[in-house]
Amino acid sequence: MMTRDRDVQAFHERSAEYEAGYRGQLHSDIVTRSVDLALARRPAPSRVLDAGYGAGLRLRELPPRLAGAPELTGNDAAAGMIAQAGARAGDPRL
Repeated sequence: MMTRDRDVQAFHERSAEYEAGYRGQLHSDIVTRSVDLALARRPAPSRVLDAGYGAGLRLRELPPRLAGAPELTGNDAAAGMIAQAGARAGDPRL
């Protein structure tokens, strides 16, 4: 059985390589589809919260598609994922 702390530590350790390789591409494809589905249901949300956002890929997909959203927020339990997301954020709303 994997405890919460062990799981969070595993994601922290994988954070720098999380979006790389085959798994990273698979994750990217899933993110793109999930964003498409979400925006089909609610095309212009004013705010977004991505819980368990990992390295922030989903949030980075949103700025060009949500020009009017003042805030795009994510959270994650793994400090490494938060650091990666912050380093990769290219929009001040993230």
